Amino acid sequence: MLDRSDAGVVGKTVSQLDARGISTVELPGILVPQPVLQMSTSGERLSGLTTEDGHAINIWSYDENTKSVTLAQTALPQGTPTAWASWSPDARHAAYVPDSQNKQSRLFLVDLAGQTEELSLHNAYVYEVAWRSNHELSLMINESGPLYPLSGATLVVWDLDRPGITQVVMNVRAATSSHVWSPDGSAVVYQDEDVAGGPDRLVRRTGAGINVAIWFVRRRSLPLIGAGARMQPASQSLARCHRASAAGISPSVLRAAVPLSSSERPRIATSTARAPGSTAIASW
Repeated sequence: MLDRSDAGVVGKTVSQLDARGISTVELPGILVPQPVLQMSTSGERLSGLTTEDGHAINIWSYDENTKSVTLAQTALPQGTPTAWASWSPDARHAAYVPDSQNKQSRLFLVDLAGQTEELSLHNAYVYEVAWRSNHELSLMINESGPLYPLSGATLVVWDLDRPGITQVVMNVRAATSSHVWSPDGSAVVYQDEDVAGGPDRLVRRTGAGINVAIWFVRRRSLPLIGAGARMQPASQSLARCHRASAAGISPSVLRAAVPLSSSERPRIATSTARAPGSTAIASW
């Protein structure tokens, strides 16, 4: 949890709650982009990009086991208010886009030592970055610039150990660029139209390149997958919380678990405890 100052702005004190109790640590500056702070999947590391003077961007990391802090200066450029960062699951690498509205995206990769690299995207626009693994970036891009809903987008993977782009899916047409990888990286779930102008669907693509449609929706331009979606470790189901009014779903429908096979229907859990527009926090 990132505490706020008395002035109502984002503060510099981070509080972490676990089975051992509450611990706090002070950030050396404000987060950029704020407030993006990443905890590793093991819960042992906390990382973020910070700045003290509004010019240099540093990479900060806190080790929960040793209670030690590392801080390294990077060569990352200052970003606009639309800048964003995406962290690897182990919180040791960050992918950083300084201006998400630039039609020719610039994408940087930085590690905890501050080593900074700009990836060559050949003037493509980056809709979204996810992580297939600790060393594999997953990018939804379009060489024709940003188009909404997505049309002609491509899902690619960049391997940090063997730099270069590997194409996964071509010609994605969807209301959202969000996509989720299974924890072992063997499958990805994304949204797409089977034919141009057709209904959106959730598609599970396996490592063998086989697509399985797992959910359809009649209403067009409805995001079926977004921030907070997670795939089970066994890659058998996908879960997310719906924000009722934003998703255009009945206010009573607050969460859904989607089986990742064509033989089952999505399991919907409903609740009337919250008003339209609220967000439920749930687990499956």
